[in-house]
Amino acid sequence: MEDVEAAHGMTPDLSRAFAVLLEDTLRRCDQTARDLDELGASYGGGLEQRSYHTFINALQLVNQTARSYLESRREAFDKQDDPKTRESLYSLVRNVAFQLAERLESQVQLLRLPRSEQLDVFATPMTRLAKRMLPNAELLFLPWTVGDGYRLDTYNGSEAERLSPGLRRNLERAYGAEIEFLKLRYPSARREDLFQHAVFAHEIAHAVIRQPIPGSPAAEAHDPKRPTYFSQAARAAPTGLAEPQTRLLDWLTELACDVVAMRLVGPAFAVAFAEVTAANRTIEGGAEFKRHPHPSVRFAVLDEELARFDLGAAGRPLRLALRDYLKSHEGTDPQPTPSPGAKNWLDEALERFRGPMLTDMLGGGEVEYTPKQLAEDLPEVLRLAELGVPPCERITAFEAPGREDEPGIWSREIDWRSVLNGVLLRFLTTHGTPSVCRNAARDRDRTRATRLALGAIELAEFQRQARALRAQVHDLRVEEMRA
Repeated sequence: MEDVEAAHGMTPDLSRAFAVLLEDTLRRCDQTARDLDELGASYGGGLEQRSYHTFINALQLVNQTARSYLESRREAFDKQDDPKTRESLYSLVRNVAFQLAERLESQVQLLRLPRSEQLDVFATPMTRLAKRMLPNAELLFLPWTVGDGYRLDTYNGSEAERLSPGLRRNLERAYGAEIEFLKLRYPSARREDLFQHAVFAHEIAHAVIRQPIPGSPAAEAHDPKRPTYFSQAARAAPTGLAEPQTRLLDWLTELACDVVAMRLVGPAFAVAFAEVTAANRTIEGGAEFKRHPHPSVRFAVLDEELARFDLGAAGRPLRLALRDYLKSHEGTDPQPTPSPGAKNWLDEALERFRGPMLTDMLGGGEVEYTPKQLAEDLPEVLRLAELGVPPCERITAFEAPGREDEPGIWSREIDWRSVLNGVLLRFLTTHGTPSVCRNAARDRDRTRATRLALGAIELAEFQRQARALRAQVHDLRVEEMRA
């Protein structure tokens, strides 16, 4: 054997190393295949579940492609005599083995993490909302086992391509050129706090603002120069300021996502943002420019968005409570505020962003949660919540003696965002913002409000599905079929 290896110009060690590496990597691929089959059988058929099924199918395709690639490297290695070529083949197989952990195995482990029932209830309408803006995206709500932040991680063809060549092409053939799996990471400890999940809207916005502008000059799907909603608003960041251009673009990104989040879910986002970012605000540290803009700038933008909403008869106490949340950053964060030049550029860029392109980005305004919608729904949500009744529907017709006509629709579900905002705003009307002294009644009512809103959103979703099924059955013309 050693004579044969010597004839090939190979040392025995590399040949054996290749064999061991290849066998181990193929074994890992086989285990991944079994794990994905098991995961595929564990998910249901709901809207939020379909994204997980699609992701599992995509990972199976990635795994199969990687395994085929390894087999082709095995055949090439056996046929090669050139030591340099064999070394190159060894490096290629080792790269697959190295990338396998992050591109496949870690994804399987994420999918194995337990998800809360409360999060699934919230995920259904949020997924439906997001897919109207991102039709080629799949949303995955995945917890952190350690960590306290909400974050968006993206898995797409470019990520898969790091595992082996051809993967991006295979994924895009199967799922489309723009396919993205948006992994919305959330702290496991916050899984039951429905109101804090409003910050998912900010993370989804990171994907939304990167969308190419419809009707722009044709460009390749992966061309970094193609115009997007964000690039049209940003244009050219100024130079010669205290802040580098990259930092200015980072700040505009976060502010634009805050605007989108407020337009998607309303005032509830401002409260959720104040709460979940509280641990990030420090009173010590260096006075350097950070990736996120100064809190005073972010909360000022949220205040501008909040001013668009009419809170009705309860407006004054509610607005005071919300404004207190928007002041929760005061006295913290040693980083300097933006220079005058940077502030002017941010204001101008945000004004461009809030123009027609924002309406277009939000599906022509169809997915925007408007002040008008909140004003219409808030009185009914507050009334039902006061009675302890889940505010899931608005009655549109009543049965009356002698009435012969039957209305087509007796009630309509209340927009889930009105439920989220209305129940939260009722809680704030009663308890305001937190005080230094712990308030047992506040904690108890917060839990009750969460459960009430959760139940209402779930019931509203049931009603929406029932109306859709009724329409399908009606179209079947069952009576005519019986005749």
